[in-house]
Amino acid sequence: MKKNNSILLAIRTLSYQGGKILGSRWLPLIDALRQVLAKSGFEQPESSDELLLFIFPNPFLALISLRDALESAKLEHGWQESHGALPVQTVIHLLEEEDTLPQIQQTAASEWDMLQQETIYVTRSLMRNWKELTAGRELPEHRFEDEGGGFFQMVIIGKATLRKVELFSYRSLPVHGKIRECFYCGMTSHAPANCPSKFISMKVRGMDQVGYLPFEELNAVYKKIFPDYSDCSEKCAAGIKPAQLRQDRELLVFVAYLDLNLIYQLRFLANTAFNLNPKWEGQDSTDNINIDSRNLHLGLDCLRVGQYTQAEELLTRESKRRDGKQFFATVGLAFWALEQGRAKDMGHYLERAKNIASQEKELLYSQLLLSRYYELHNDFWKAKEAVNLAIKVNADVLECQYRKIQHNVRYGFDEGDLRRLRVLMLGQKEMFMTALLDPLLLQVQGLVNDLAIELMQYQRQEAAKNMAMAETESAELSYWFDQQDPFLEENSRALNELRKQHSKQTFYDLLDVLERAKGHAYGCQRIRKTKIEELETRKKELEGRLKHYQNFWQDYEYKNFFNAYQQSLLSVINSLHATRGLIARQQGQEYRAAVNLLDQVEISLSAMQEMQGKMIWVRLLLNGVKIFVKKAILAELSLLAAGLVIFLALPLLLSNTPYVSLHNILSNPLLQKKSLLIATFFLTPLLAMILTLWQMKNEME
Repeated sequence: MKKNNSILLAIRTLSYQGGKILGSRWLPLIDALRQVLAKSGFEQPESSDELLLFIFPNPFLALISLRDALESAKLEHGWQESHGALPVQTVIHLLEEEDTLPQIQQTAASEWDMLQQETIYVTRSLMRNWKELTAGRELPEHRFEDEGGGFFQMVIIGKATLRKVELFSYRSLPVHGKIRECFYCGMTSHAPANCPSKFISMKVRGMDQVGYLPFEELNAVYKKIFPDYSDCSEKCAAGIKPAQLRQDRELLVFVAYLDLNLIYQLRFLANTAFNLNPKWEGQDSTDNINIDSRNLHLGLDCLRVGQYTQAEELLTRESKRRDGKQFFATVGLAFWALEQGRAKDMGHYLERAKNIASQEKELLYSQLLLSRYYELHNDFWKAKEAVNLAIKVNADVLECQYRKIQHNVRYGFDEGDLRRLRVLMLGQKEMFMTALLDPLLLQVQGLVNDLAIELMQYQRQEAAKNMAMAETESAELSYWFDQQDPFLEENSRALNELRKQHSKQTFYDLLDVLERAKGHAYGCQRIRKTKIEELETRKKELEGRLKHYQNFWQDYEYKNFFNAYQQSLLSVINSLHATRGLIARQQGQEYRAAVNLLDQVEISLSAMQEMQGKMIWVRLLLNGVKIFVKKAILAELSLLAAGLVIFLALPLLLSNTPYVSLHNILSNPLLQKKSLLIATFFLTPLLAMILTLWQMKNEME
């Protein structure tokens, strides 16, 4: 017996007491218990009529299954209240990794002697983990009474009862008919020649939409259209378009049921035959189609409308054409034989198709068809062989994995199959609905229902978590934009759409919300990151401008005249330093404060720019005055020296020379006086100005 933290339900049957009351009906009652328990649990090899041993995934499912099994078996085999408690003893035990096998696996163990009949007991190991293992399950108020020996009696308080929750209760309705299961769709109320799936195109699909229905509505609609689906069948025969499914819930659910066995139907054969992709992936797509065989196309269409003579002729002709689509024509002939009621011929054609298959899609398709064919004809080994060969071609194909599970439901469903089914249902939303609706899983209805509830609860939790994250991120983002910013309005509109979809609580809506809410939250985070990067860029730009003003102030000679400029510099430095800390926190309010600080820095730098212009003119003026004074003194001295040479030295040299007239002119006191005045008041300032401007020309530029 496996010890993998599973739940063991042990039921010891007291055959002597039971036989005294029911006589020959006692063993059938035990068999009835076994059959009901098998729908939700796994019977162990050690199990017997005296001691039923079943493994369950969780204690809640064990409790519900036990209750259902006892109630149905007692009702079916006439156990009256006057008979008292049913002579069975029940114990629920947690099998832990290091757990030794409990004594309750032995019918004659003394521990059984202390237990009452038809009373639920749990072991100490389960008691320790009860809250964890039943988290999220709707159990009635209860308590545990210590009975000694490591057993605890479960006592339900008051009149509360265990409540069974079923997401979908009517998977058996399509198979309530009395004829052989239809190869195309699985219903037992019509022959393949009359199957409504023949009149539906590949573009009309219901499985990708049916999950948006609440389970209450899905149950109600399903109960309404099955088993009498004549109205829906007539609509299919008249031809339906995808848009009709959005308006007609009954038709949507009916088509979704037909989609369960899509790959075994004529519409899939016609689509894959003309699909250009040789691989299996994408064979249900209608985008890559090229009708390159008139015989096959017309032959399948004739088969669809029941023109069997023409269909046989066209398909046979194509199957013999050297460059024709022999494989698909042969499969078409197999479907022709199916609708003619010639089962052996169908098998013959499918085997022939298998032998001529070459592409991956052909190899997989032929094995899947053979698996279903042999299973419907009760050939277990050939059906199993076909499934295994399909998986050998490509084990990653979902249809192969699910077909294996369907096969094992009929011939030995185990815990490994349940784990594989869980992976499929969790990974593909259509697979979740397929497992929920598929009549082929009827024998493990309880297990599938419990698994669906578990996954539904998981999706609810994940969707709620992602919605909370989206709400938080959106609220945080409101600080990062002005209230009038159009983006906030768009963000609010998207969030409201998510809230509306989340409130519907359907499986597909929850999956959409789970992904979209996460994307919404991550989108907000990306926007915040972009905003931070933009703010960092802006800060660096302002720091560059600040550096320019700091260098200007460092070299400025007349600081005492402009103390306000220095105060502005200090204010900007402090603001940028504070901004650095605010940006590092990456929070909305801090971001807004950082933006305001940078706005103030912008204003301060603009004011400093204006002040700097004034400072430059002041510097030019004061520097010019200093230079002018220096140049004026230099010019004055130069002109004075020149005057001394011209008016004193030169006349002395010319006194005894032929240039007496020039000597007289230069010695004229009036000329000397006027020249001194002109040099002092005109030439000196002019020359000083010219020299000043020349020296300051670079600074003025």
